[in-house]
Amino acid sequence: MKIIIEHVHQEPFHSVTRQDVATVLKIIPADWVGPAHVFLISGQKLESTVHDRPVLLNGVTFRIMSRGQNKSAVIKALLLELAAQATRTFPRKFHRFDKVQLRKLEETIAPYYLRLLAAMGPVATPSRRG
Repeated sequence: MKIIIEHVHQEPFHSVTRQDVATVLKIIPADWVGPAHVFLISGQKLESTVHDRPVLLNGVTFRIMSRGQNKSAVIKALLLELAAQATRTFPRKFHRFDKVQLRKLEETIAPYYLRLLAAMGPVATPSRRG
């Protein structure tokens, strides 16, 4: 498993750091992530894509588009994507989870999300560091 960050030199900066992803990986169950998974903190902006979620799984790569996004929303999206992979929940239409799927996934991640928010402390604005 690897965590890769694409460095950016202009605003908006990443709201999620390599350490944030590592903290997520420490808190979730070990069987949610395989040894071949890659976590890419992408330099791409969410608004410049056709996607409506800041975290997407493509093969074995979790693409995290956090530039200019709310940190807690990106962390929650990462947890949702990890839980979807672990529970084999697949988006039904237009690569989106339906309301029932989303509710079940949110119930699954709730205890981990609360622990992460407590572990990360106050959510700061996107940092300049990559």
